[in-house]
Amino acid sequence: MAGEGQDGGDPGGGLDKSSVPGQYISQILSAAETWKMFALGNLIESLAYILNLALTIYMWVIIAQSILTWVNPDPYNPIVRFLYNVTEPVLSWVRNRVPVVFGGLDFSALLVLLAIVFLQRFLVTTLVDLARRIG
Repeated sequence: MAGEGQDGGDPGGGLDKSSVPGQYISQILSAAETWKMFALGNLIESLAYILNLALTIYMWVIIAQSILTWVNPDPYNPIVRFLYNVTEPVLSWVRNRVPVVFGGLDFSALLVLLAIVFLQRFLVTTLVDLARRIG
């Protein structure tokens, strides 16, 4: 058979879907593709859940650090130092780029909280919707 490929079916060497083995293999490949998309959808949804959880935790850390600024905490307390070390890089980055100090009040924490809420409402929701459409 001069024009046929090595598998004896399609001259292009591809899968002959009209034969019974070709249909069976096609179904297996289709199921594998469906499983990959299902797994990808679950992966994206899990990442969205973890991102949402991390943003929520960071929001509460910023709220706790903001409340501590209203009192005079012990700067050597390990909890106070942890809250300062975790929040200050982000808050100082916001202070350096946006004038958020008005009348002696620092609104950088409020701006970061608004950004977190935006990320939760936009990015996390978009990732969950994408995951549900994929899977």
